[in-house]
Amino acid sequence: MRRLLSDLANYLGRLVTATRRGWNAFFFTPADPTALGLIRVVVGLLALWSLIVLGLDLRDYFGSDGWADPTVIWQTQRQRQPFAWSFWFLVPDRLLRPVWLACLTILGLYTVGLFSRVTGVLAWVIIVSTVRRVPIALFGFDQIVSTLMLYLGATFASGQAVALDRFLRRWRDARAVARSLRPAGSTGGRRVTAVEPGAPRPTIAA
Repeated sequence: MRRLLSDLANYLGRLVTATRRGWNAFFFTPADPTALGLIRVVVGLLALWSLIVLGLDLRDYFGSDGWADPTVIWQTQRQRQPFAWSFWFLVPDRLLRPVWLACLTILGLYTVGLFSRVTGVLAWVIIVSTVRRVPIALFGFDQIVSTLMLYLGATFASGQAVALDRFLRRWRDARAVARSLRPAGSTGGRRVTAVEPGAPRPTIAA
């Protein structure tokens, strides 16, 4: 009996150790972020396309007198999802176009991978807000895009490849290396002429 319990304890110990190692290897082993970068570009382009299409009839989709009455949509959302939210319910009609343009700008920055850690979160907020504001115009496409954006935003790694963030980081690193390799007293290629002690300094006469 004692041997049986000992074998069981050893097995459980090995199982816990293997599970912990597998968990750490799956979630924390560095991997090539190129795939995430490519997915970010595709998802960003799809999100841009979707919002541009909605912008063709912006007031009809998001306006207070449009096809999707904001009061009815809000009440329905609150009944089905008590914690549902969307910033579009707070945007007055006169600001619909400026806010729409700002959203397009954020999605564009997200697509090219600029400030990707911030724009990734903002892009997800935009898509989720749009899904909950105009559910009558959606058929699953935007929900899938919002889910992919959530996964990409959670990793914070989609801007490490196929992104302007990576290009700018490599450019800054290259400049830092160049400065560190510059000889002491170097003037960066500028010509400096020394004046001998006691020699008359040149003057400019009219």
